[in-house]
Amino acid sequence: MVQFVIDAKSDPDERAGDSQSSPLHAASTYGDANMIRLLIAAGADKEITDTYAARPIHIALDWGMLQATEALLEAGAEADPQEVGPEPKVTAWTVRTLAEAASNGLDGCVRILLDKGADIKGTLNSRSALWYAALRGRLDVCRRLLEKGADPNECPEDYGPLLIKVVELDEDTEKILSLLRLLVDAGADVSVVDPSPNWRRNALTRAATLNKKEVVEFLLDKGANPDLGAFADCGVLTELGTDAVQTALYGAAWNGHIDIAKLLIDRGSNIHLQSQKKWTAFLAAYDNAELVKLLLEKGADINSVCSSGTIVHLASRNSHVKTLKVLLEHNPKPDLEIEQPDGLTALCVACQEGEVEIAKLLLVAGANKNHQTSGGDYPLKLCVVAGFDRVVRTLLSFQPDLTICDQGGNTILHQILNHGPSVSIFEMLLMAGANINAQNKDGETPLIVAAKVRNDDLFTFLLDRGADASITRPGQDSLLHVAASSGVWEIFKAVVDAGLTVPLATAEQAPGTLLYNAASSYKFEGKMKILEYLVGEAKLPVNENCTGKLWQYALHAAAVAEDDAADYQLTLRILKYILPTRERQQLARVLHPKRVIRAGFKHKLTIETEMAGHRSYVWYREESSDRRWTPLKISRYYGAMPEIYELLEPEDKTRTRTDGSLEKWNDEIHQTREADYKTGYWCNHCCTLICGKRWHCLDCSHSFDLCYKCSANKDVLHGGAFSGHNFEAVEPEYTDPEPVSERGRNAENGEEADEIKDGEDDPVKGGKETNEGEDIADMINLDDENNTDSDED
Repeated sequence: MVQFVIDAKSDPDERAGDSQSSPLHAASTYGDANMIRLLIAAGADKEITDTYAARPIHIALDWGMLQATEALLEAGAEADPQEVGPEPKVTAWTVRTLAEAASNGLDGCVRILLDKGADIKGTLNSRSALWYAALRGRLDVCRRLLEKGADPNECPEDYGPLLIKVVELDEDTEKILSLLRLLVDAGADVSVVDPSPNWRRNALTRAATLNKKEVVEFLLDKGANPDLGAFADCGVLTELGTDAVQTALYGAAWNGHIDIAKLLIDRGSNIHLQSQKKWTAFLAAYDNAELVKLLLEKGADINSVCSSGTIVHLASRNSHVKTLKVLLEHNPKPDLEIEQPDGLTALCVACQEGEVEIAKLLLVAGANKNHQTSGGDYPLKLCVVAGFDRVVRTLLSFQPDLTICDQGGNTILHQILNHGPSVSIFEMLLMAGANINAQNKDGETPLIVAAKVRNDDLFTFLLDRGADASITRPGQDSLLHVAASSGVWEIFKAVVDAGLTVPLATAEQAPGTLLYNAASSYKFEGKMKILEYLVGEAKLPVNENCTGKLWQYALHAAAVAEDDAADYQLTLRILKYILPTRERQQLARVLHPKRVIRAGFKHKLTIETEMAGHRSYVWYREESSDRRWTPLKISRYYGAMPEIYELLEPEDKTRTRTDGSLEKWNDEIHQTREADYKTGYWCNHCCTLICGKRWHCLDCSHSFDLCYKCSANKDVLHGGAFSGHNFEAVEPEYTDPEPVSERGRNAENGEEADEIKDGEDDPVKGGKETNEGEDIADMINLDDENNTDSDED
């Protein structure tokens, strides 16, 4: 058929398809030597290229077609074609044919190409035919390539030296040795170093690490230095990137290859060479007792120290009992008091890791059971904190000092966490004689610490074992104060039952009140019960000012304590117990609506919706130094959602005042522009994000800022030692730079003459406060008589 087409004078170089392949390309693909001869005889171009710059000989080699390759070469095709003309669309076929044939394992093609003069240095992906033949284990091909002048020291960038790659081959040892002999006999350097930042960067170390003893022996016989790779500072060798961890002995020791280690030592390896972090082959052998014993016999320093401590540290940390026994039986014995960089001895490490048998071996050998680091750690503390019962029991049998304290004066019984240690560990400590009522430098007993970290189990255990709940700390919170802060009802109730009642606790000069501590605790289940007890049963005064605290009143603490807006109902329930009816009138002056709104900022929609449910509140007005405020105006100032505005407008636009007069709703006095939020700045008094002007203290060494409302009382809020400090108002106040209307500005500044009579119904100016105070209570839904919410809401 092909002959018929040729006889019909068809073009033998006719191209077809996207690749623009010729008939000769197709014949080369299928390895049809006869077809190739016919096409060439008819005038087909032996060097024709397709879209990818591939010639017929490339195609034949790629498909492994030996006869097709022979036919093309016999017909005169170039054995090593060079690119001529414009850059091809795809450069995949700009490789040399010899490397292509070797990479595909086409030994016959390699032989033919060599006979036809193919370039021995031609590469595929920067690697030569010798590289590919060697990694395929083709001994005969490698021999012919080397005879033709291939480079035995080939080291392509990103691939490393050929000699090292042959050492790594996953072939039988005899084949690897045969390849190495070919390369070395041809001039390969047995001391070659891999220039890449690689592991075990020379051939000898690579062979030792891979447990190839015969290869190690061959390289040594061929002149490889047994200490090749040693850190230059040791004065042994100075080749690029050297380090003792690159030596063959280190590699053998790290991987536990004892036969290779013996061979290297017998051939002169220096066992004392150190790495940049002071590691030696001896330290690297910590998990191999037999090798450790061998190196000790050869003179290794038993007390040598690296970045991870001594070999005793390494064995203790990694559970190598056999190694530790070898070390402890050696003469001289190891120094057990050498410290790691963090100050821990081997016994400390064993206790920290829970290694019972190792800890016992060290204790029997005389390790200091009371060693203490500069950071206050000691063996007993480490195993107690980690919760290792068996190690604690073992250590206590050696009678450690139970009075040891850290920098804070904390004894072993002060080492209490939220979920540990176990009660059984504390039982052992008490049985051993630990002082249950010991106080640290802050005066805290273990019982107080247990309450602080909310460890109910240990708290109950300590009380049951006789811990004194009445121990006081002058100027500090009592145990009951701490229990209130914990928010754990069981702890609080246990303290009261132990005799530290509310009257006794309140008699102490604590920095905060019980009610404040309970209100400011996080959202724990017992928080509500504690508040109910303090207000309902203990009858504590809810309006007591905590001058040493950030928010001053329990109400403020409760309003900002919750972090999740979904918990606002809990906040409202808490406020119910903090603000009973009889206290509303007095607190109306200080707990004005703006502060409640700002304290509830995180719950803006839900809190304001709750307030709006009591329509009398929407009429509330307060006059500051520069303007009048209403709930609706505050909401607009703070940029509440539009639907809030409707909730803060009365359905009936008139109301009857307490004196019988009528008041009409005036929408203009409720207008204001939206304030500019000062991102990243929080009021140091009410702890809300500052909007409007930020009042910044110019005299404090630390950052101190107040919001627009709190700034009016800065002399009180920032008094005492800070009295007389100067503040500056940081603009802008509004997000919108455009001025409001003249009438709106007048209203904003409190100049609307007919809006309110001086002093009338104004709690700030001393008018009729009672109704407004009750409005505040109604706003937060605290009036027991009108409250319809169930406890389940």
